[in-house]
Amino acid sequence: MPSARPRRRRLWRIRFRDRSMWKRRRATSWPSRHRNCSWNWRCRSCGGKRLSRCCYAPSLSISRLGYATVASIISLRFLKQDMEGLGWPPCTRRLKCSNNILRQHPITGRPLMALNERYVDVTTKYGKCPSFAVCPDDGKAYPGIIFYMDAPGYRTELENMARRIAKNGYFCLLPDMYYRIGTCRFDIPRRDEGMSEVIFAAMRHLNNQMVVEDTGGWIAWLDGQDQCATGPIGVVGHCMSGQYVTAASANFPSRIAAAASMYGVGIVTGKGDSPHLRLNDIKAEMLFNFAEVDHAVPDEDVKNLRKALKSTKGSKCKATVKVYKDTVHGFQFSERDPYHPVASEQAWDAIFALWKRNLKKGK
Repeated sequence: MPSARPRRRRLWRIRFRDRSMWKRRRATSWPSRHRNCSWNWRCRSCGGKRLSRCCYAPSLSISRLGYATVASIISLRFLKQDMEGLGWPPCTRRLKCSNNILRQHPITGRPLMALNERYVDVTTKYGKCPSFAVCPDDGKAYPGIIFYMDAPGYRTELENMARRIAKNGYFCLLPDMYYRIGTCRFDIPRRDEGMSEVIFAAMRHLNNQMVVEDTGGWIAWLDGQDQCATGPIGVVGHCMSGQYVTAASANFPSRIAAAASMYGVGIVTGKGDSPHLRLNDIKAEMLFNFAEVDHAVPDEDVKNLRKALKSTKGSKCKATVKVYKDTVHGFQFSERDPYHPVASEQAWDAIFALWKRNLKKGK
């Protein structure tokens, strides 16, 4: 009798140990667990395995939490990637796969739009400008969008934003505006004072005239693409490019029909080439989105912009100025600290509504 209790305890320990090992084996065993699983996908580009949905939460008890809870946990974890156009489930060959794009919604299972993306060299007055072009992969022609980058320069985060633009039915061109000084790539999470000085130096080497001349080359390249519809185009610029989209809209009034500026810098200055001085030449509908607290755009600049727009009542320029509460400079970049998800989505909705009104009339 005295040995019965220790024996039971030992059996309980062995059972618990076997159960934990079974859980680990169940979570890591791919062929046996997912042989007949509908979520056992393969990457269409490189053939690499995509992890199954049930692999992401092997330790969660569905009977306790419920299917809805587990699905919400998984969807929240990959909501950011879903919105920016990354693949779900992620390809196990992420570093080798260049076409890791979301093709099916992770929860509903509905097929999503496939994209045709490529890296191109656009010929401009000053040479070849490396660019990223993306559009829906269905053979149809879509309105063109030129995506002007911000001060930190070309990076993967901007490519994901361009993919989102393309998924809404546009042909998006993202040029590397620093191409004159070579290939500039900055590791933004590790940004320090030295890196900031280099970024500001690269930003200062550009001016309105140079970017306007580049815009002519970008528009000419879009006109030669079969999947880019002929006619008016749209533009969007963040940070330093707020002034450039305004200047480009004034120099190409017959081509640019809708322009959006996100916390644009340098729109109102004391210089002779300040973009706000040419608002009368703009025929496009303009959207100026600003952050509530912005070290780069003082409140005075926003007030002066409103005054300048009021003085252009006789022109064909229609403009909207909006300040988003509880936001700071850069609130639309999801991979940076100032990211504000609610304000970012509101700004995206306003931008897409702007383009739809002016570029997709009657559609």
